[in-house]
Amino acid sequence: MKVGVRRVARGVGLDRSMVHAHVLNLLFTGVLTADHSQPLALDSPVSIAVEWPEQIGLEAAS
Repeated sequence: MKVGVRRVARGVGLDRSMVHAHVLNLLFTGVLTADHSQPLALDSPVSIAVEWPEQIGLEAAS
């Protein structure tokens, strides 16, 4: 998670703590997933838990 947070923060120009907060929110809401048998840490692997709207037949709002 640490590498991804750092990469996104640099890429979009946000503070790392703000990006980290968004990642934690996405984990909480189930958009992202992590191994819940281990304590969550910055070194925890995180993956996408839901499909993108394009993959499930939804179109972006215009």
